Amino acid sequence: MITDLEAPLPDDAFADCDKVVFTAGSGGKTGADKTILIDLWGAVKAIDMAKKHNIKQFVMVSARDAGNPEAGTEAIKHYNICKHFADEYLLTSGVPYTILRPGKLIDDKATGHISTQRTGHADKDVITRADVAACIQFCLKHTESINQIDELYNGDETIQDAFINSVSGRLG
Repeated sequence: MITDLEAPLPDDAFADCDKVVFTAGSGGKTGADKTILIDLWGAVKAIDMAKKHNIKQFVMVSARDAGNPEAGTEAIKHYNICKHFADEYLLTSGVPYTILRPGKLIDDKATGHISTQRTGHADKDVITRADVAACIQFCLKHTESINQIDELYNGDETIQDAFINSVSGRLG
């Protein structure tokens, strides 16, 4: 269903769904007002609707610096703060979640290989939009990704291996 996140969500928005992917973003050319309305308030409304409909997995495409907005780029600090509080709302909602925090998005072709670890070099902490989409698909098909938070970057591991290693690292 296509709906306007600035308007109230229709009550049947998630009818007949068991999983939801939230990838909405206000875009880099909007002001803080649209970021609050879409990236934060739109996410909160979607999470509330997911809870109401007993959604089994809510995949949130967040932002690399949502975990610590103070460490991010000053120019998009408002964006990282909105993503931070949307993530926190999801974490405390009781809805099974997967939070993906991609690095800077690029339009190159998919590589099929990622890393869930930062390199420490901003110019290398990027990921293709196509690889983020592939990660979303992987998470929707694998319950091991539920209640996980992972950063996403271009890397050397297959998507499957990167997620398996991420889960193993948390358990070990």
